[in-house]
Amino acid sequence: HSLWGHLLWNSAKCMVEYLVEHAEDIRGKQIVELGAGIGLPSVVASMKGAKRVVITDYPDEDLLMTIKSNVERLDLKVGCAPLIAITHEPDKYGKNMEVVGHKWGSNTQQLRDLSCGRGFDLIIISDAIFNHYAHNALLRSCSELLCDSPESRILVSFSHHRPRLYKEDLNFFEVHLLRS
Repeated sequence: HSLWGHLLWNSAKCMVEYLVEHAEDIRGKQIVELGAGIGLPSVVASMKGAKRVVITDYPDEDLLMTIKSNVERLDLKVGCAPLIAITHEPDKYGKNMEVVGHKWGSNTQQLRDLSCGRGFDLIIISDAIFNHYAHNALLRSCSELLCDSPESRILVSFSHHRPRLYKEDLNFFEVHLLRS
């Protein structure tokens, strides 16, 4: 089946709008995006001042190449090297981005290492909770990756792909609350 990661979904557009409107909340933060698809929210987070952005999706070579290609099209360097991001503020550059394959629920040590071992201040999830069978795995990755701080957050944007299954979509939040 398709991984759907080559498309720009409306919930990613909404996430981008939120990140732009709340740039002060992401400046200087370490951010990971789970199920990034084309990676637009991550790129915008980098452009708006995030200290480090790790872009993840299913460890499929074609899918990860799509993300890397999108970043490179914006003349950004992927990897640990400094990258120059286009912003509306002068001299805002030197951020870091990394593209990494990650299967939800699997070992997160590689990702935690990219956060200097402390975890991430912010986790971004856009349009990924329609995979109901993967809720527990996604939440496991979230709980292992989020840093232990009262300021840490998980931002989730989604749309009901199958409106008749809206309760299953919302179950993601119920399961999260039960785990908290």
